[in-house]
Amino acid sequence: MDAATQREVACAVGIGAVKYADLSQNPQSLVTFTWDKAMALDGNSAPYLQYAHARIASVRDKYRDQFPDGRPEDAPIVLGEPIERRLAVHLARFPDIVIRAMASYKPNVLCEYLFEVAQIYSTFYQTVPFLKAETGVRESRVRLCDITARVLKTGLSLLGIEAPDRI
Repeated sequence: MDAATQREVACAVGIGAVKYADLSQNPQSLVTFTWDKAMALDGNSAPYLQYAHARIASVRDKYRDQFPDGRPEDAPIVLGEPIERRLAVHLARFPDIVIRAMASYKPNVLCEYLFEVAQIYSTFYQTVPFLKAETGVRESRVRLCDITARVLKTGLSLLGIEAPDRI
């Protein structure tokens, strides 16, 4: 990454961390800000969600490198593993979560949902093979990754937070 891109990513992560630290709290609760919590890569924070999004971008890039003629968007989604079903069901809840967060004036509802998406995706990523899976299953899993990335990016965007493809 060149120096200018590094600065852009650092700015997106830093500003995102501060915004998310505020928005992820229940509006009726007392908020105590700490940099450690805001910048945590393993907790309910913007950097964690941004990293999950960037990890998916890496999966897509590796897929394109290994299968340049592949078209996962044309493949049906097959949910053969329990973790695939769990992720798909959770992703399907996104529109309802956005409406609930908006109707209740509680962005923390959306934050909690996005954190759950990232956690389920992490388990999915660690549990099932993507690029070494058989044809069809591989494309289905890459499609599920794409949908996850879109949900994370859209959700973060609704919170005013960027989702860089590289961190």
